[in-house]
Amino acid sequence: MSPLVLVGVGACGALGAVLRVLVAGGVDRRLGSRLPAGILVVNVLGSLALGVIVETVLGDVRTLVATGLMGAFTTFSTLAVDVVLLAARGERRAAILDLSLSLGLGLVALLAGRALGGLP
Repeated sequence: MSPLVLVGVGACGALGAVLRVLVAGGVDRRLGSRLPAGILVVNVLGSLALGVIVETVLGDVRTLVATGLMGAFTTFSTLAVDVVLLAARGERRAAILDLSLSLGLGLVALLAGRALGGLP
């Protein structure tokens, strides 16, 4: 991989991280829910976008967008922390709901994105 692509992945990663903070924070402020809905929205949107990207983008651009932008936009680690913290506070149903929705909707969104990206 060229040094230019590596720098591009880093730049796209920075943008993805900023977008995650803005989108997740905006959703959480708007909903004010106990459930960390912002990360759920980010991960589902990211899964949808990644599905489209996988079907439509090739080469170095795919690496920049899929790995850099979407890799930093979506976040499994934050999902894991949210689920553990909910469970630790005794909110086990909310933890299970968060994990189930994130995984289930994320997979459905990825498949939908691949279908959208594969349309003629």
